[in-house]
Amino acid sequence: MPKKVLIVTGATGAGHNSVAKTLHKAIEELAAGAVEVTVLDYVSAGRPSWIGSFSRLYAPMIVRFPFLWGAAYHLSNSRRLVLLLRALAGLTAARHLARALISDPPDLIVCVHPLFNQVVAAAVRRTGVPLPLVTVITDLAEPHAAWVAPEVTLYAAPTEEVRQGLVAQGVEPGRVRVVGLPVDQRFFECGEATPEALPSDGTPRTLTLLLTGGGEGAGAMYDAALALAHSGLVARLIVVCGRNDTLRHRLNVASLPIRSQVLGFCDDMPALLRAADVVVGKAGALNIGEAVAARKALVFLRSLPGQEAANVRFACARGLGTEVPDVGQLVKLARRWATEPGKARDQAVHAVEAGPRAGAHSRARQSRVAASGSDGTRPRCRDSSLSLGITGDAPLNSDQVRALWQGGGKTIAEAVLQLAHQKEKETWQVRPAE
Repeated sequence: MPKKVLIVTGATGAGHNSVAKTLHKAIEELAAGAVEVTVLDYVSAGRPSWIGSFSRLYAPMIVRFPFLWGAAYHLSNSRRLVLLLRALAGLTAARHLARALISDPPDLIVCVHPLFNQVVAAAVRRTGVPLPLVTVITDLAEPHAAWVAPEVTLYAAPTEEVRQGLVAQGVEPGRVRVVGLPVDQRFFECGEATPEALPSDGTPRTLTLLLTGGGEGAGAMYDAALALAHSGLVARLIVVCGRNDTLRHRLNVASLPIRSQVLGFCDDMPALLRAADVVVGKAGALNIGEAVAARKALVFLRSLPGQEAANVRFACARGLGTEVPDVGQLVKLARRWATEPGKARDQAVHAVEAGPRAGAHSRARQSRVAASGSDGTRPRCRDSSLSLGITGDAPLNSDQVRALWQGGGKTIAEAVLQLAHQKEKETWQVRPAE
């Protein structure tokens, strides 16, 4: 009978679901039919809880009132408030999930969303069964307090900064490993910009800018598109509005005086990145990882307060992208790149040197699992036995980031498969292959 792995995510934006899909694919490819993977999107599934209803406010909040999102993020980023939210979640969401886990128990749970990490952790405690729980963190620099829960077996951190942040919040160092950011392999295959990737009107190749506000179409996309369109710049715009139908309608009505395409939610972002020279948008972790994987210059404009502000600092410090304070500066930068295409190419090359190059399925880390004891305690990750990723006291330099992000998805998938094959009520270890 195949082992069962449950991946819990939430459609607040597109990044968390993208991570879930990447891990789903990596686990299935490695397992070769030996594991049954189920993905639970707690938001889209409409689970009956106040926490699900609150999460559905994410889109209108970041699109219309980003300052409110910033306030909510910072206010909730404390252990006391997280414990309160967890207690409230336990009244409905965790109870519902616990019943589901008891009736159809998985062998392991993976959570890729901070808010639902607390729901899953509380549900696991309610079941009384020591289910392994792997939490995959998508913050690049400063982990939110909601990522931390005592029931978590293993924290998969994308960077050393996140590892240090978790330890500073009281997480045992042995339960954290820096394994990289799970990025879909297709982004690593984008290569240089190709006009054939999108319909062409036959005019000469020009600088192509891809404007994206994530799955919800947040940020300054409208202002940026208008400023670039009316700047006299000889360029091409691709504007991805996500689920923001209002933004898409406004841009279509505006009749931009520049070669442009205005799109809604796109499932094939690799094709769009293949057509682009420069990516302009918000600083979600997956936005950064995908642009760097695709070897594209990256510009941050009005990123969200909270985790994205920290992501911007992380990315700019490593040459992964450039932040501009307003659309005026964006236009100046675009003009320079339009007249000197090598400038955009230079930044993209710098980003490639600092970021991922081979994708989520590029390398295998060989390890095996050895059970020890059967005292019924919850699964634990022992510091001396888990050998995944990079650890140390110093922040990652560009060479370490490049090495780290080479196989984030596959590395996590391997750890998940190892844990899923443990017998019930056993503690476990992951040891390097001999």
